[in-house]
Amino acid sequence: MSVHIVIATFKFKTEEGKRKVLDILGSEDGLKKTRTFKGFISIDINESNTDENKLVFFQKWETQKDHENYLEYRKSTTLFNDVMELLLVPFTVERFTRVDV
Repeated sequence: MSVHIVIATFKFKTEEGKRKVLDILGSEDGLKKTRTFKGFISIDINESNTDENKLVFFQKWETQKDHENYLEYRKSTTLFNDVMELLLVPFTVERFTRVDV
């Protein structure tokens, strides 16, 4: 079975906005819900060393469809809109499949 890898990059308007999202991620509506979603394997949240307003999420999901369903769920909540208002530019999502060599 191949693991679906997602790299999502978030560029915030301000460092305060980034901190607000980190607080949200630590709340009951944040990563606790993400970790219980069908197909979720893992997530790592990383702060940029060169841009104080950037976070990069490295995620692993069982399938791309699982991640797409998760994104649709998040888009249907006020949490998603609250985060989007804090961004300087729309977040990006890149999708990968591990290659064994």
